[in-house]
Amino acid sequence: MLLQFSVENFLSFRDKVIFDLTPSKDKLHPNNIIAMGNYSALNTISITGANASGKSNLLKAVLVAFNMVRNSNMLQPIDKLPYMPFKLDKFSMSEPTAFEFVFVGDDGNKYIYGFSYLSDRIVDEYLYVYSSRRPTMVFDRTNTTEYDFTATQKKTLNPLISITSDNKLFLCTSSTWNNPISGEVTKWILEKINVVSDMNSLNNLALDIYKNDSDNNSKDNLEFASSLLQSADINISDIEIDFKETPSEMMTRIMFNDMSLSSSNSFQFKATTTHTIINSDNSEEHYQMNLNEESSGTQQLFYLAPLIKKILDNGEVLFVDEIEKELHP
Repeated sequence: MLLQFSVENFLSFRDKVIFDLTPSKDKLHPNNIIAMGNYSALNTISITGANASGKSNLLKAVLVAFNMVRNSNMLQPIDKLPYMPFKLDKFSMSEPTAFEFVFVGDDGNKYIYGFSYLSDRIVDEYLYVYSSRRPTMVFDRTNTTEYDFTATQKKTLNPLISITSDNKLFLCTSSTWNNPISGEVTKWILEKINVVSDMNSLNNLALDIYKNDSDNNSKDNLEFASSLLQSADINISDIEIDFKETPSEMMTRIMFNDMSLSSSNSFQFKATTTHTIINSDNSEEHYQMNLNEESSGTQQLFYLAPLIKKILDNGEVLFVDEIEKELHP
């Protein structure tokens, strides 16, 4: 359960900005609050504002932080980090970018993990866990190479300093070497965070989920999509989707009408919706349409559905840029 995410000195964010899901004391909307143990958070939050006010950059910050954790162990010592500081003053252009996650893990403990970095190195990095009301330090890294460990972690973590290059996150090194606390944090970030920054990535993620269902003879996500569309008062009674493997020479082709390529570029798909018309004598007539013949809003809900189901089923976090695009309020 995500409680907070903060970003500092990244793109349009010069000063520290905190994305806070901690609920207020207002008790009027209990359905908007989720709880784990002693902690609670808002289950939905919307950010609105003018163009160029930083909405999309917040999602980019989450995505960059996520990718740094995901890719850290694959970096070579000479590889550069995705350093994109605030560029409208000279001071910020040489200062580190900083990210921080505050969340409740699957074990019920609260964690605080953050790091700052320049283009060539991690500057600071820290991990704290609340197994009680007070935080316990797991590690604290300062000035790139200076480390401090809690007494119970020092014996196992200290040898890992020598194999952590300046541009790598110590969290990922220690997770790889089976430190249970680092592993819990790494797993949560990589499994619980979902960022959709554009419609192409949304479509690709959704198609991969639908394809996995198809491979396993499941219709769970299609049934959820149909239910979601009916809840939105769209007259669709059923959805079918058919996947076809594509030869390598066709992988770069994108068909405009009935088929499209997934993110893996290994299959084409055709989705068909069924509309049920009830006549005055209560008899039913069924009509089929291709998904591309449906409205843009209907297609948007079709692609959103498996992501929504995924986060509801697994207690994950979904960031979507312009989630309202093509949708009626």
